[in-house]
Amino acid sequence: MGMIEALEEPVIPHPGDEGSVRALLERAAAFHRNGDIDKAQTLYEEILCADPDHFGSLRLLGALSYQKGNDFRAIELLKRAIRINPHLASAYLDLGNALQRTRQWEMAEACYDAAIALEPDYAAAHNNRGKVLHESGKLEEAILSYRRAIALGENPAEVLNNLGNALEDAGRSADAASCYDRAIAIDPAHAESYWNKALHLLRAGDFQHGFPLYERRWENPALGIPARKFSMPCWTGVQSLRGRAILLHNEQGLGDLIQCSRYAPLLKDLGAHVILEVPSDLQAVMQGMEGVDRLILQGEAVPACDLHCAVLSLPLAFRTTAADVPKPARLRSDEPRRARWGARLGTGLRPRIGVAWSGNAAHWNDRNRSVPLSTLAPHLPADCEYVCLQKELRDEDREVLNRLDGKISFHGGDIADFADTAALCGLMDLVVSVDTSVAHLAATLGTPTWILLPYTPDWRWMLHRGDSVWYPSARLIRQHAYGDWTAALAQLHRNLSFMFHLTGSGL
Repeated sequence: MGMIEALEEPVIPHPGDEGSVRALLERAAAFHRNGDIDKAQTLYEEILCADPDHFGSLRLLGALSYQKGNDFRAIELLKRAIRINPHLASAYLDLGNALQRTRQWEMAEACYDAAIALEPDYAAAHNNRGKVLHESGKLEEAILSYRRAIALGENPAEVLNNLGNALEDAGRSADAASCYDRAIAIDPAHAESYWNKALHLLRAGDFQHGFPLYERRWENPALGIPARKFSMPCWTGVQSLRGRAILLHNEQGLGDLIQCSRYAPLLKDLGAHVILEVPSDLQAVMQGMEGVDRLILQGEAVPACDLHCAVLSLPLAFRTTAADVPKPARLRSDEPRRARWGARLGTGLRPRIGVAWSGNAAHWNDRNRSVPLSTLAPHLPADCEYVCLQKELRDEDREVLNRLDGKISFHGGDIADFADTAALCGLMDLVVSVDTSVAHLAATLGTPTWILLPYTPDWRWMLHRGDSVWYPSARLIRQHAYGDWTAALAQLHRNLSFMFHLTGSGL
C-alpha cells in the first residue's frame, strides 16, 4: 500500500534540485508507475550517484527495492530517506512493511506507530500494525488495530480476513468465521478468506464443508502453490479408475505426503495403476509402499497417465469425514538400516525417547509450531535416553545441545533420508515431536507419538481433543494459551514421569 502511495505522491522537490534532476526523477517515477522498474531503478541510482542524500530518489528506490523483494536494501534506503525528511507517514509505512517481511517485529511496530502519529487516520498503517502485533502475539491489540482500519475504510475484505485470523488465534472461533464470511460477501474472489474459512471448518471437524473450500488454496497467492498444469484431467472421485493410471503428486510439505499416502491402497482397490511422485528424501522409505505400483522422483519426466490428483485433494475425492478417516499406509521396513542403527545406539536400560522440537525454519508457521530446545529440555525427565530425530539444528539449539553434554544424542550428519529416520523411530519406546514431518512418519509407523501443538493447531489436529482421527498411535499435547508452552510442557513432563515411573527433574 505504501509503495503505491509513494508513486501517487507528487514528486517532492529537493533543495538545490535543478530542472534536469527533477525531470529525471519524474521520468523515473513514470517508468516505475508503468511497471518498467529496471529503467526506473537505473534513473534513481543515477540521481543518487550525483546526490546521495536526494530524498525523492531514496524514497522511491526504497519502495522499488521492497517491490522487488530486496527488503534489506529497502530498509537501508528508507532509513536514509526518513533521516532527511522524518515527516512523511507513507515512508514509515514502507519501512515498517520491509521490517515486517524480515521479521523485525518490534522495529516494524515502531514504524507503524510513527506513521499513525503523523496521520492518526492512516488506515493502511492501522492494518499493518495489526499484522505485526499479531505476529508478536499481542492479539487483543491486533484486534483493536484491525477494527480501527475497518472503521477508516481500509480494504475491508483484506482487513476482515486479518481480523478473523487474530480472532481465531484468540480462541474466538465463531467471531472468526463471521469475519471470513463477511470478507467473502464483500469480495467473492478473496482467496485468502476462502482458505482461512476452510482451515476453520476442518479444524472444527467439518470435513464435509471444509475440504471443498480447501480446493481454493490454488488461488491463494500467500501460499505460493500454483496448481500444476497437466494434459490429463484431475481425478475428483467421480471418474472410473478401472484399468487407468493415476499420478499422485505432492504440493506442500513432506508430512502432507506421508499423511495422504494412506489413500494409495484405496485407489488400488478401485482398479487404478497408482504412480506416486515423491521428493528424494522420501524415496527409500516409500519404495514398495502398499498400494503404489510405481514411484517416481519429483523433477523426473511424468509417465503417461490417464488422471492426476494432488495428495491433499484426495480426502475430498473420497468424501472423507472425521468419522471414517482411512488407516495410515503401511511403509516398508528397512531391516538392514534398523539393524545398523540398533547396533549404533546399543542396548539401552532406560526408556528411549526420540525427540524433534523444530521443523522447517522457512515454514510460514514455524514461529508458532517449533519449540526452542532451551524451553523444551528442562521438561524432559533426566532418567530417559533421548535421541534427536532431526537432521538439522539451528545455531541456538546446537549451543544448548552442546551444554547438555550428550544427554540428547544427535546423529544429523548420518541421517541420510527418511528411511534412516524411520529406522530410528522404530527403535524408540516413544517419539515426542512438534508438528512436523517426523511426527507424521512416526505415527504412520505406529510408534507411540506425542505431538506438541500450538494453541491454534494445523487443521488436521482439530480442536479440544487429545487423540487424532488420522493417527491411532498419536496423542496430542496442546498449548493452553496462544504462544505459551508452559502448561503443555508441564503436562509433557507429568505424562512422561507417569508412563515410565520416573521421579527425577528435567535435563
